[in-house]
Amino acid sequence: PVSTAAATSGPRPRAITVCEDETFHPAICLVALEPVSNFILLEQYAEDRSAATWTQALTAATAHLEFHGRKARTPRYSITQLAERLSARIGEQSVNGVSTVAEHRPQLAWRSHSLLSGKAADALVTFADGCERPLWVLREPELLADEQGYPLYRGGLTLLEGPERLETGWWDDDSVTRDYFLAVNPAGMRLWVFRNRQRSKAYWYLHGIFG
Repeated sequence: PVSTAAATSGPRPRAITVCEDETFHPAICLVALEPVSNFILLEQYAEDRSAATWTQALTAATAHLEFHGRKARTPRYSITQLAERLSARIGEQSVNGVSTVAEHRPQLAWRSHSLLSGKAADALVTFADGCERPLWVLREPELLADEQGYPLYRGGLTLLEGPERLETGWWDDDSVTRDYFLAVNPAGMRLWVFRNRQRSKAYWYLHGIFG
């Protein structure tokens, strides 16, 4: 199917033609493009291929264009709409979100999930007041050198907050006994560091970097 509309581009209006198509990877995906420039106006998953669904999707996708008799609107996309657009381009398996789970050990305190799942918002927890967590947690803690008992990372670190003591995991043979600190280095990088509490392993480690 082909639909034609007159749109304004700057001071001079011009007519554009929109070609509509559907693909099925892995579900119905509505695609609309302007054939002269091959500019994609619409690409999103849908429950069905009905005229009403097409009209609603195309109206939302062209809301930022100024048509005759209709002023342009600033588009607003929800997380779900963004996930749908990305999934249509790169595949649903490549688009995931991250949720926190009720676990004190940092390496186990998160899980990935599909942003298109109806249960994407479950299992969210809030940390206790005053407990900060970095967005970037290293896959494996990095051993730090120290000087007179203080850790070094591109210079000496100043400990701003802490300790936050974690003693957990004894029931599954993956226990941790650590004191975590919020630290900053001479360049102003805010870091999440910890020190093992066992005397035989009382070393400093970098575990995360704050944005």
